[in-house]
Amino acid sequence: ITGAANGIGYCAALEFAKLGAHIAFIDADKDAGEQAADKFRQQGADCLFYHGDIANQDTLKQFAHAVINRFC
Repeated sequence: ITGAANGIGYCAALEFAKLGAHIAFIDADKDAGEQAADKFRQQGADCLFYHGDIANQDTLKQFAHAVINRFC
């Protein structure tokens, strides 16, 4: 999920968290992302927060590798 630290992305991730899903999300807002990740974990999700800007291709590659390493 991109932008899950707030707004629609947050609401979607929170609903998945309530279902016990694995959640991986990237957001440019580090503080809000860390707070959101804590909330998702409190709901039972295994959560990976990656701080970064999705406009940066290298960041997206690093995020993808982090997700694969964590959940695959």
